[in-house]
Amino acid sequence: MPRARALALALALLGPLGPACVANPTPLGDDSSPAPPPAPAEPVADGRPSVEAAALSDEDDDGVGDEDDACPAQPELINGVDDGDGCPDVGPLGVQLASGGARLAFDGAIHFRTNDGAVLPESEALVKLLAQTLRDNPHLGVIRVEVHNDSRGTAEYNLQLTKDRAKALREALIERGVAPERLRAVGMGESTPLHCESGEPPHCSRRVELWLESAAPERAALTPTQGD
Repeated sequence: MPRARALALALALLGPLGPACVANPTPLGDDSSPAPPPAPAEPVADGRPSVEAAALSDEDDDGVGDEDDACPAQPELINGVDDGDGCPDVGPLGVQLASGGARLAFDGAIHFRTNDGAVLPESEALVKLLAQTLRDNPHLGVIRVEVHNDSRGTAEYNLQLTKDRAKALREALIERGVAPERLRAVGMGESTPLHCESGEPPHCSRRVELWLESAAPERAALTPTQGD
């Protein structure tokens, strides 16, 4: 048999050759393995945090990053005055952080019905503003609502009266949108009197104080039942 005819017969028996016969063809010399990941960046030699870490740093936990915080060690108080600068400014009705940032102070007084716990309507504007301030500043955490009395009347009566008033004020703040778990009502009775200055009414010890629970002072005269 001539060589050309034998070759043609062999090709016919093998069938057609083409790309379908080759699985995952790879050109010679082509490395198909994935490229290695880039080497991590070298740490900053002087120990300073990276730009990303600095942007996340917030020492006083007030939501204003330290890079943009004019008062990085003092939490911002959102109260309508220079909000966003990171500083605890004085707002309307004197609302501000006092006592080293441990107390939410305000001008004026919250008035209650005589011999009763009910908050009077004349205090509505102040109570409403305090509620808004607490809603706008969740970083203040749990607030201890303290009500104090003077020494007129019996100690037992004054203790119960301040308990009732603290509970009533707590309810008023809750009704205006403050989360219940952020408020603790404490009646202090006459256990922490103030020294009345000349010209002040003798009942100057009657007052409301709002303390940040995390920073509130220990009250030696406060018994466990007073917070009930």
